[in-house]
Amino acid sequence: MHFAGPWERYLYASVLEFVLAFPLYSIISILVLARKMKKIRKSIGITLIGHLKAPHNHYFEEFKRQIA
Repeated sequence: MHFAGPWERYLYASVLEFVLAFPLYSIISILVLARKMKKIRKSIGITLIGHLKAPHNHYFEEFKRQIA
């Protein structure tokens, strides 16, 4: 892994799979990873929009309820 340099870990693993004897496996795993990342980014975006549109006093009420 120290030969990868500035590459991300998942990118290094996917390039390494291309070099191995199972290139179809690497293509499938990259597609699955890309789909999973797309779902995660979408859920983060929805959560962020929900937090931005929530009333600000909601957070204080929730905090007070948790520490009470």
